[in-house]
Amino acid sequence: MRRSLRALGSLIVLAGCAGSQTEEPFDRWLETIASSSEPGERIVRRIAALGGTPLRHGDELLFLAVSKSGKPPRVVGDFNDGGYQASDLVGDGGMTPIGTSGWFFLCATVPPNTRLEYLIRHGEATATDPLNLERTTTFGTERSVAAGSDVPQAPAPTSTDPRGTLTSFPLTSAIRENEREVTVYVPPGYDASGEPLPTLYVKDGTRFRDEVGLPPILDALLAAERIPPVLVVFVDPVQRGLEYGTYGAYRRMVVEELVPEIERRFASGGAPERRGLLGASRGGLAAVDLLIQHPETFGHCVAMSPAIAPLPILDEIAEVDRIEGRATVLVSRFDTPNLVRDGHALAEALRTRGVAVEEREVPIDHSPMGWRCWVEVAVTSWAGASPPR
Repeated sequence: MRRSLRALGSLIVLAGCAGSQTEEPFDRWLETIASSSEPGERIVRRIAALGGTPLRHGDELLFLAVSKSGKPPRVVGDFNDGGYQASDLVGDGGMTPIGTSGWFFLCATVPPNTRLEYLIRHGEATATDPLNLERTTTFGTERSVAAGSDVPQAPAPTSTDPRGTLTSFPLTSAIRENEREVTVYVPPGYDASGEPLPTLYVKDGTRFRDEVGLPPILDALLAAERIPPVLVVFVDPVQRGLEYGTYGAYRRMVVEELVPEIERRFASGGAPERRGLLGASRGGLAAVDLLIQHPETFGHCVAMSPAIAPLPILDEIAEVDRIEGRATVLVSRFDTPNLVRDGHALAEALRTRGVAVEEREVPIDHSPMGWRCWVEVAVTSWAGASPPR
């Protein structure tokens, strides 16, 4: 078995993970394999021929693994909270033996535009799937990637499309008694003496700038005239847990120091309907918090995979004097189950207070590369609500 697995690794490298689509239904194939005289060798050949796991048939993904202890491995990820909660996708991730071969399988039905990250758990140890060469590093942990047949691709500019520019400056805050770097995306053709441009303030700015890759996506959207000329402000927290925790001093820093400094330096904003917020996870919470506490400054927020618990944002929404503007809430369908529930609860709480809410469930988990698949929707939902120049 070990020799077969080593050979399989070499074959997968040669195949280059070119694709894992199979024409044969999984239930029929698994039944045939389980009753064959050499099930392990047949599994190895099929995986090698298809370029790695998970195998794909229509909307089904088939995960395969060899047990390291004789006990069933588990497929774990955000979708089942690392295997500690049941999910509609895979339950607790427990895999089923394929006869007496030592191999195990788990089949999941997903929409064709699904993108997931996962690990294989053997007992208490988790690791990437050795049969899957498609991997990414998310929040410092390497994960394997599984995808349906039609995952959205972020738009990219052509070689001839004009590019925006990035300019940075340090912002020293008297309110927070700290300093942070601010980077501003300036669109092609920007006229400093022109009318103020709609401006989007992005939480966890470095992550959205570098990992999500938002600047070239903006270039592509502008070239296709899908959004008007906009400014985008990328800004990071200094103390993330504090500043993205409905913290009053952070809100004051944004409203009293950051926004005025941006509008002093650029033809920017000028009214709530020309200013928006974008954040993911706790950054989504920070975006919503600014919208509800400062409707005189911001008119629209986009929260992707919002992480709101255990902070009392739902109570704050119910108690603030007035809430105006618009909100887009993109709930990750395969996020940790409690975050899925909280995302929908957040959208409902805003809706009951009269906020115009666009709520959408997208087939990703809690990861920057998942957000990359859908950030186009986030930006166009904001820009479409923002007045044109």
